[in-house]
This record gives sequence, structure tokens and C-alpha cells, in this order.
Amino acid sequence: MCLTISTMITRVLSVCALTMLLAGCRQTTEEPPPPAAPTSTTQAAAELRERLAKSHPDAIIGVVETALPEGGFVAVGKVDPKAVKDGEVFTFMAADGTVLAHGEVRSRTKEALNVEYRTVDRQRPPAVGDLAIRFKR
Repeated sequence: MCLTISTMITRVLSVCALTMLLAGCRQTTEEPPPPAAPTSTTQAAAELRERLAKSHPDAIIGVVETALPEGGFVAVGKVDPKAVKDGEVFTFMAADGTVLAHGEVRSRTKEALNVEYRTVDRQRPPAVGDLAIRFKR
């Protein structure tokens, strides 16, 4: 009887060890995320801002001055807050033209817009130096 119990214990331990070994060797099929758009340089962002102003003369184009990615908010400066209403939608772009996010103006100060955003297609959140554009409809 001792031999039978010993054999059963050995078999159970063998099955457990084999299961753990197979589970540890399992390949994941998750694809790595696409590379994030680089953060904007001042010169590249200024060039994009100039091109957008020429191609969309009615657009309001600001620059992200403060970013709180954990809360999904940014402060957008270099715009006239009086020219924008709460609830208006802005598109955020990196200096290379990559669309990063879309957001809604939640409040305004004398110098900036406070915008709540949602990122687009696994892009990075808007960062300081990125552009914020409100296109005319």
C-alpha cells in the first residue's frame, strides 16, 4: 500500500511539474504597441503651426503649455481665450503632424484654455510643445 501511495504522489507531482513547465513556455501573441510620436521640438512645432495657419486661416492654433496626462487635461496657451467657448473641440498634433488626441474646452483663464482630452489609436498623450487646433466647420 505504501508503494501505491508513493506512486500516486509521484504521478501527481509529475503532472503538476509538466503543467507548470508548459505554462511557463507559452508564447504570447500580444503585439507590441506602435512607436509613440516623438515629443515636439519648438522649431518643428512652429513650422507646423505656420503651415496650418496658411492652409486653415480660420483655425485657432495654440500650444500645450502644461500637461497632466494622469488626469487627461492640458492647458493650451498662445490663444485668445475670449475667442473660444467652453465645449469647443480641439485636435492635438505632434510636430510631425501625428494626431494625438481630441479634446473639449472645459474652462478658460485669462491666459489659457483648460482642455480635457482622449488619445487616438494608442498614441501618446499631448505633451508640452504640441499643437492644439480648433478647425472651423
